[in-house]
Amino acid sequence: MGVLLSDRLQTWFVDLDQCFREREGDISNYLQRYGYQAYARQNVEVYRSIAATEDAVMALSSGFMTYAEAVHPSYVEIRAAIAETSMTFVLLPSLDLETCVVEIVRRQTQRPLRLVAWCEELNGFSVPHDPLDPHRCPGRDTY
Repeated sequence: MGVLLSDRLQTWFVDLDQCFREREGDISNYLQRYGYQAYARQNVEVYRSIAATEDAVMALSSGFMTYAEAVHPSYVEIRAAIAETSMTFVLLPSLDLETCVVEIVRRQTQRPLRLVAWCEELNGFSVPHDPLDPHRCPGRDTY
């Protein structure tokens, strides 16, 4: 979708995950080796290096807008700028909340490093995965 949009707008398309892989290697391996917080911090750095150089249609990593505020000194400002611009939009698998949540969780849990494993690893690093309770990981009864 991003490539089609960038073609239509006659601008570059940048996939943040692809840029991360080019710089740091496989994302799942990085997560397993360094943990989610280090991944999120480095992902913000990759974003900063890209966003500073050119205007483009950019596909962000699925959790980019949900990192903890303390993940990086520039993150709060970056997230606000992304959220506030009229050029930002989110592609959802469905407009129906329940269908959307089920599909997003299904996609996330099919990745090599499963979503619940990320939640277990986070140890208080709050990543909102449950839209009804942003501090609870799916499949867990505790916070």
